[in-house]
Amino acid sequence: MLTVAEEAPTQQLTRRIHLATASALKLRQYDFLLEEIGLSVEAVQHVPTLFEPQVDGIGAPNEAALVAEPLKTLSRFAARNDGYPLVVEDTMLFIDHFNREVPALPGPDTKRWWLALGNTGLLELMTGARCRDARYVCQLGVSTAPADYKVFRVEVPGRIAAKERTSRIARENFPRTNATYFHSVFIPQGARRTFGEMDENEFARFDYRRALVHKAAPYLIEAATAPIQGQLFSPSRCIQTCS
Repeated sequence: MLTVAEEAPTQQLTRRIHLATASALKLRQYDFLLEEIGLSVEAVQHVPTLFEPQVDGIGAPNEAALVAEPLKTLSRFAARNDGYPLVVEDTMLFIDHFNREVPALPGPDTKRWWLALGNTGLLELMTGARCRDARYVCQLGVSTAPADYKVFRVEVPGRIAAKERTSRIARENFPRTNATYFHSVFIPQGARRTFGEMDENEFARFDYRRALVHKAAPYLIEAATAPIQGQLFSPSRCIQTCS
């Protein structure tokens, strides 16, 4: 990252990060998690619709593009509106039953699978499946200037339950718990309950977003409290992946 001396004049210090998401649920959960490390979150407003990039392969280096590419697209808007640090998140579910040699599904298409199938449709497709191993992969891309990006990644292994399972506690205590989406059919490794059944203490032990925020915390705090800097059309310098 360039030093202040090499860039434009510094601007006002901030303790806020800017999250690019259209999901009110995701915004609420990150607002809760970031507050724990002394940061606030603001949704990025008035930006172009982001299309999810197609990746050439599976694995951290290729999947990093799912957050790095949207960061590149949004950087010019962030630069104009003092919108740094800019954060993009992507969550994928991989289910071994649907994969042979290459673990690819649902993967980058997790959101489309949810919209098309939901939990009921997914479980119907897995009727009689012997291999139910699965894993959640969550990535957080952080941009601190138009050409500086860093990607953090967390994986949570587990398995797909035989039926949808939620609890009243989990449904009513969001964002301390989370019974939404495929969470009600995913049992993390080392647990007996699905994400959708867990109380806040158990959920905190397995929550991939919490783990991701804790992993990225030093970088996020530094970025959110550092003077905003950068030029609009500088060449790309760094995309790092932190597994």
